[in-house]
Amino acid sequence: PRPTMAIGLELIYLSADGSRVFAIDARTGARKWAWDPKIDRETERVYCCGAINRGLAMLGDYVYVGTLDARLVALRMDTGEVAWQAEVSDWKQGYSITGAPLALKDLVLTGVAGGEFGIRGFVKAFDAGTGKLRWTSYTIPGPGEPGNETWPGDTWKNGGAPSGRN
Repeated sequence: PRPTMAIGLELIYLSADGSRVFAIDARTGARKWAWDPKIDRETERVYCCGAINRGLAMLGDYVYVGTLDARLVALRMDTGEVAWQAEVSDWKQGYSITGAPLALKDLVLTGVAGGEFGIRGFVKAFDAGTGKLRWTSYTIPGPGEPGNETWPGDTWKNGGAPSGRN
């Protein structure tokens, strides 16, 4: 897979397979730092279509990346050190993150992949500075939510509808 990139003032930030992130000096091409999330090999059984990553988000002093084991991670732009990380969902249930997060104002939003494993899709918003969960919006309505009646029985629990790309 081709790496995706975002450009800062003096650095280019790249995401690569395996949820890895690199900071490259835009003037010289030299690597400033690299970050590897150390994904457990067991996750390969629950994500589809390769160890891909479709991009990063940047906001303030942080670069944000979703990982194949369903974490959202904030890296310090200048050093690549982890500022915070949040478990978005349990990868053992078939969830992963392959899409780029979206950072705006004081939030970082991410969706999930895993529809082929019967996950219940959602988008979650996290505080951009702390990683604290702010809200969740499901793509399949649960009991008491408008539209749940269109899902017979308990099919809403694992109907798929991921919000990220697989």
